[in-house]
Amino acid sequence: MRSLDYQPDAVRFLLTGTGQDPVETADRTLIFAQGPGETRNEINTFLSIWQPDAIFWLGGNIDPVLLSMTEALPVKRYLIDAQADIPGIAGGGWFPGLRRAALGRLDMILTADSLSAVRLRKQGARGDRIYVTGAYEEETPVLSCNDAERDYVSETLGTRPVWLAVDCPPKELDNVIAAHQAACRRSHRLLLIVVPRSIDQGPEFVQRLESAGFETVLRSQGDPGDTTRALVADLDGELGMWYRISPLCFMGGTLTSSSRHPYEAAALGSIVIHGPMTAPYDLCYGRLDGAGGACAIRNGTELGDIVETLQAPDKAAQIAHSAWDVTSRSAAATNRVAELIRNVLNGVD
Repeated sequence: MRSLDYQPDAVRFLLTGTGQDPVETADRTLIFAQGPGETRNEINTFLSIWQPDAIFWLGGNIDPVLLSMTEALPVKRYLIDAQADIPGIAGGGWFPGLRRAALGRLDMILTADSLSAVRLRKQGARGDRIYVTGAYEEETPVLSCNDAERDYVSETLGTRPVWLAVDCPPKELDNVIAAHQAACRRSHRLLLIVVPRSIDQGPEFVQRLESAGFETVLRSQGDPGDTTRALVADLDGELGMWYRISPLCFMGGTLTSSSRHPYEAAALGSIVIHGPMTAPYDLCYGRLDGAGGACAIRNGTELGDIVETLQAPDKAAQIAHSAWDVTSRSAAATNRVAELIRNVLNGVD
């Protein structure tokens, strides 16, 4: 929806499958509701009430009855993020040719990869309606920053190597400290930037870093000097700047609980380092890992090893390029869906 750039009164989105009676957002652009039902009477009632201009299936199961009943209507039918082993058929029913007939009725299918496109074509989808766009994912906005402030901070840091620990909970700070101690053996000028999970934890983080032997500055109280070994970033609205400045980023929370979206960092050129706790973004982390665009660690001990290893520019550049490829392909799929919606609104086939 962010990619669409639409007028609020021009379109309304109905998200089905929520298992609840219709609920509308405050701006009246998004409605959450139950699905269209399974019988022809239920589906006919659904279509009469909502009168959709287009129906999008996001992966998952397609409904052959709904497809059949919209065949003669001016309704576009799209399958998004189709993968090799899906779609299934809603309702669990099956008879020979059902999948082929359902796939053949779709106006367009956007697939996650070439293998999926080949298999869907064999299963009955029309080849001229299949497009390989990459995986479709919820859009992650690129975090902005104050360019003048970024230039100032970059000039202050000069050529010093930097790494970042973002959204760091207090119980993972000892892991970050140990990693910084290990990495500093290779690069004695290395600066650690820590963004606490809560900015109120800034003074506590400074105290613990200084107790570990690192000269530390609290961002809200001053700038790092030549002898500063750690900076605790406790100001709101600067995360986009730190992603841009730091070539390495440990995603805090992934050793013990949960994480931020990894594409925030990857899209801005910061290499993602993460532990095993990647919910609720397991799929996104998996795609980065599978493409060689992130560094997975099993525990805090491995964090120092990987930070030290990634001080080598050639290794870091390779991973950053792979990460950029994953995030850019995801953006391409999102933009294509937005284009389809714009075409529906404008009456373009």
